[in-house]
Amino acid sequence: MKTKQNNRLILALISASLSMTAFTSHAGTTTTNTFERGWYVDTGTHDPTNDSYFAGTDFGSSLHDFFAFNIVSPVPGQTYSAATLNLYNPGSTAAISDVFELWDYTGGIASLIAGSGGIAAYNDLGTGISFGTTMFSTADDATTLSIVLNSEAVSAINAASGGQFVIGGSVLSGANFLFGNSKTNNPADGRTSLTLTTSAVPEPSSLVMLMCGVTGFSVLRRRKLN
Repeated sequence: MKTKQNNRLILALISASLSMTAFTSHAGTTTTNTFERGWYVDTGTHDPTNDSYFAGTDFGSSLHDFFAFNIVSPVPGQTYSAATLNLYNPGSTAAISDVFELWDYTGGIASLIAGSGGIAAYNDLGTGISFGTTMFSTADDATTLSIVLNSEAVSAINAASGGQFVIGGSVLSGANFLFGNSKTNNPADGRTSLTLTTSAVPEPSSLVMLMCGVTGFSVLRRRKLN
């Protein structure tokens, strides 16, 4: 009788641990639009009334673009586990294939948006920690480029939760351009957005329950074999 009661207890632990694990493994996605976007020329200038996100070379000048987001904090027990930057390319792309690279931004966001970031902002938007890359050509005109961000970007997004977050962009060769004719005077129009995936973080108690369940299953299996 005592053995049967112990077996029931072990089975209950297994069931509880599996339930807790299933509860903490669900994920969801949210998409947020930019609240501001634009570009900086290599001279350090930016017109805050122009929300074009042109990047590359234009009449001998080099431009780096930027995308600014408000990052909502995940609900308690959740964390951002993946991110994709979505950028609509209206057209006027250079004919030669090239690489568009995304970067971290460590400067002041307020001065960046106001147009007073200067050459330091221009440099910052095209150097530092790479957040991801994508190839582009004229075949990408009138399409949305969805760029999966790397783990460094996801970590930075989590660190910025509850605040603002900026991604910089540059054309690798510097001889081509991307996102021509992208000015709409509405940076929140949905053309530039960030899709975030959230995943639950297992609580210590859940992990303990899971270990108890695994241990119990091993004990029960040995008893049946004996």
